[in-house]
Amino acid sequence: MNSNRLEKLEIHHLKVFISLYQVQNTSKTAESLGLTQSAISRTLKKLRDTFDDPLFIRNKAGLVPTEYADNLYSRLPDALDSLLLTFQPQGFFSPRDLSEELRIALHPSALKLIGPELYMRIKSEAPKVKVRLDNCDSGTSVSLLNGNIHMALNHEILGQPKEIYRENLFTDELCIYARKQHPLATDAHPPKALKRFDLAVCIGTEVEDGMKVKAQAEMMSDIEYSIDLRCGDLQTAVDVISASDTILIGSKMYLACYPNSLQKIDISFSKSIEVPFSISILQKNRNNSLNMWLRKIITEIMAEKVK
Repeated sequence: MNSNRLEKLEIHHLKVFISLYQVQNTSKTAESLGLTQSAISRTLKKLRDTFDDPLFIRNKAGLVPTEYADNLYSRLPDALDSLLLTFQPQGFFSPRDLSEELRIALHPSALKLIGPELYMRIKSEAPKVKVRLDNCDSGTSVSLLNGNIHMALNHEILGQPKEIYRENLFTDELCIYARKQHPLATDAHPPKALKRFDLAVCIGTEVEDGMKVKAQAEMMSDIEYSIDLRCGDLQTAVDVISASDTILIGSKMYLACYPNSLQKIDISFSKSIEVPFSISILQKNRNNSLNMWLRKIITEIMAEKVK
């Protein structure tokens, strides 16, 4: 590749390459970009000279990318999006211009609660992006630090690195759930009533290494609770609760997710056990236009779901 010529490439040359790769047709590329076919041909020649590679081989079906073009395309769209966002004035950010993969990690019940609407809202405003929604896990903080995900939605984690910025979404609280018609379904009960039943939690959702909600419950009630089921999947935990007298301990989001399967049990702790629920992003990216746009969408959806 001729490095001197590379310095003469402009953004629109790279946009032409991306479009050519995607549609593999010069006339369709010209139409989509509002250019003439001769302008596309001139740009392709410049790209070929710059990268010292034919980039596309013409056959009866259209343009077939070379191996070099495949490798270039695998990195270029995300790199170009990042470059455009870097120099784009805040007021001119346009989600419709995005084409990268947006990666968000969510607490399992938040994924269940807002995942479908979050995906559809993102795609309605940024139709060219790909969306990846994952469960939060023990590696989420590292993924944030490494830039492998854009943001995470989870309970507060004590000792989180200072490079990660947290913005509170709402105050969650520890709730006690059971099936409909459970023996504890009516009236209020003292905390010791829980000792008569198996207790279940969904692993990774209550942040035992952070807020220590189990320890708080034991301290308030002066009772040591034994967890009989630790389940990695929220739906499976709810299925167990629906078919047995096992008690599920977890977020107030659970009832919003499964209103027909769960019933909140009134256990008279001396006070509610509150757990901040937040968006986490890298400090250096907190005012990034992309992240501000995503945070606005998430905040609006969550406000409707969690009253």
